[in-house]
Amino acid sequence: MESVLKGNRYVTPHLAVDGPDELNAPNRASHLLSARERQILQLTAEGRSRKEVAYALGISEKTVAFHKNNLKRKLGLPSTAQLTRYALELGLI
Repeated sequence: MESVLKGNRYVTPHLAVDGPDELNAPNRASHLLSARERQILQLTAEGRSRKEVAYALGISEKTVAFHKNNLKRKLGLPSTAQLTRYALELGLI
């Protein structure tokens, strides 16, 4: 119970399997990302502003914001900081 309260996952031993922990794998949803979302994730993780990302990709800032919101939703990550951490885990930067 304490582990769950600290934000960790708990899997009952009856459901646990031997091998890699699929629940914590950094690529948990990376296969769901479009090529554009991956570009935006990488540029954002590199510290570029929404305006800089938009300019680099030749799209509007509003489109960048749309893709970032989709990234957060798909990956279940609430902040840009966590998107950056995720990109690091994937080795995008």
